[in-house]
Amino acid sequence: MARPKKYNTTHKFWIPKIHIDVIDHIVIKHQQYVKDNDIDTHKLYHVVYSLYNMVINQKLVDSDKTRFVNWNSEELKSIYGGDFYKSHLHLLWKENVIATDNQYHEDKAISYSLNIDSELIDFWIKEFNLPNSDSLCFRNDYLKSDVSSDNTETQSFENYVKYSEPTLVEIPKKSRFGKRLTKLHDEKKRRRLPSPLIELFKKYKSIKIEKQSAIDFIKERFRADMQSALTVEKRDKIRNKYLHRRASINNIVHKHFWFNRSETNDRVNTILTNMAKELRPFIVGMDSMSYLDLANSQPVLFNVLLKRESQNRSEGYRREIEEYKDITMKGLWYERLMEIYGCSRDEAKIKWMKIAYSKNHQDKVIKGLFYEHFPNILEYITKIKLTHHNLFAIALQKIESKIFIDKIATKLIKKGIIPLTIHDGLVVNKDEKDQTMAIMEQVLTNFLGFCPEIREE
Repeated sequence: MARPKKYNTTHKFWIPKIHIDVIDHIVIKHQQYVKDNDIDTHKLYHVVYSLYNMVINQKLVDSDKTRFVNWNSEELKSIYGGDFYKSHLHLLWKENVIATDNQYHEDKAISYSLNIDSELIDFWIKEFNLPNSDSLCFRNDYLKSDVSSDNTETQSFENYVKYSEPTLVEIPKKSRFGKRLTKLHDEKKRRRLPSPLIELFKKYKSIKIEKQSAIDFIKERFRADMQSALTVEKRDKIRNKYLHRRASINNIVHKHFWFNRSETNDRVNTILTNMAKELRPFIVGMDSMSYLDLANSQPVLFNVLLKRESQNRSEGYRREIEEYKDITMKGLWYERLMEIYGCSRDEAKIKWMKIAYSKNHQDKVIKGLFYEHFPNILEYITKIKLTHHNLFAIALQKIESKIFIDKIATKLIKKGIIPLTIHDGLVVNKDEKDQTMAIMEQVLTNFLGFCPEIREE
């Protein structure tokens, strides 16, 4: 006899524990001041979830604008309703749950961020009489003496670990807001994935992680990094890094997968592309898999654009393009930059990032020296970025996606090999490595005119 099918009666998502506790308290605190006494706790939870999720998905934890994301006003209205700005969003801002720069950006978007730092958590614990952590995951010598080594500082970081823990929130589908979320979810479902993306998505849904080992690892790394951090800014970045990694583990454990193809750069974004590299060893079965990726991928893929641009150009222009092709074909592009700038390999990578991806008027000294060796290439990069500095990166990412998703992954699926894609790399079973490598070499040679270096990890 077939077992009856179980239906989910709630929308489930996870947000940091501190925000659940704080929202519960501020709803009681502000209920009498809100029009018609109508505070929708579910909407407040969902705002936190949306910002938390956008931050985790977009990897903004290490940027200068830490945790800030643009949120379009029309999107806010479609999710929460037109009156939302007058009460709920303002309430979260007033209580420091979220922050905003109050400036309009592209597409009528305002930048918002989710507040979750140690000092604010400690304030909320006192304000709402929340319990301190009784965890012993940090020792009293947790921080170096030149920062602070007293019990108060140690307790603060123990509280951060406890209250940043992803915690389940459920919204009944029959509630007013639950029905709205169901409608939005159904609209997304109708945008069906084309083949072969359906097969790739099925593969991602099978991912599992060694939860406790991964959590123990990031906690120990968090402890060690904080012990060596000497500035407030450095400690903030370390806390944000921990937040990102803990959310990644939680999403896999609870099968909270996402899988989409960007309309901007055609990249396939997944829980794995967003995951920190140091967590990959904790994926179940990873030791029986091979990770194959393109070495120096962005400089190498630039050859596709240069190949088109060099047509009907002068002999000198084509010689410069050929020199670039020869260097990148051998995987020596950063070594060439080391010669130009007299710097280390890591510094050379940073200089290339500035040459390729910064605004045209920035980093003029670095670009000036590069111009002495590759004038035509710099002029071409500058031309691509005339209207917006991110257009060069987008152009390379589109080439990458066409090669790795539309060509390589499609060919592999036809051969019965379903890879896990990580932008310019693929994860396959070890017994599928040779066949995967052969297809990668074939496709890359067709696009580039040569076979670049493919690394195995």
